[in-house]
Amino acid sequence: MEPKKLDFNVVSQSVDIVKGKLVSFLVAGMATALLSSVLGWLCSLLIRAVGHNPLTPLLLPGAAVLSDVALMSLLSPVFAGLMHMGLRAAQGEPVKAAHAFRFLSNPTPFLVGGLVVSLATALGFACFVLPGFVIAGLSMFTLLFMADQKLAPFDAFKASLEALKSQWVSATMLALVAGVVCSVGMVACYVGLFFTLPLGATIIALAYRDVVLGRSTRIQSDSEVPRTSETTGGQ
Repeated sequence: MEPKKLDFNVVSQSVDIVKGKLVSFLVAGMATALLSSVLGWLCSLLIRAVGHNPLTPLLLPGAAVLSDVALMSLLSPVFAGLMHMGLRAAQGEPVKAAHAFRFLSNPTPFLVGGLVVSLATALGFACFVLPGFVIAGLSMFTLLFMADQKLAPFDAFKASLEALKSQWVSATMLALVAGVVCSVGMVACYVGLFFTLPLGATIIALAYRDVVLGRSTRIQSDSEVPRTSETTGGQ
């Protein structure tokens, strides 16, 4: 069956959803922004360390890329939680800020999934930039396939590519919009991130709902966790 088309109305719909559960999303967004700042600071220490090396001109670009990849991977369990929180809210399920951090109880699969996506995206940007945007768009459902359908990281990555490959242009544009929405929050001393991080996550969650689930999301219980490999949980 052909996947449903991406609908850019999810951008305005996500605003209504986040506003409807504003306190929960703001608290989750604040905690995520603070975590991102701390991890970003730690990653910047890597760049500073390279700065004192005589081989800096050769090492600095690679260190910067590795720093970004590491940051995205480390934040993946929380981003997965934010997107799943948006998915729950879209279906009228009760949500609270703690839902954004539910996957921290078993972060390994999401760390791997985030690493796969961020490395693939980084390689795409290394190939004349544009492929990086395309890969980011095609892979934007990876963490949601893991969170909602409990797929292993590589299976989730392939499932996202398969779901979006027929509309890769729209996927690229929507991922870019979600990224811009998140980035806008850095204005006003990063306080805006408290709102825009959940908003960007919910945009992707609604797109996943429409394309993959057809607006009939099955919410997993909090006790269920994704697999880390093909064999885990299959015995």
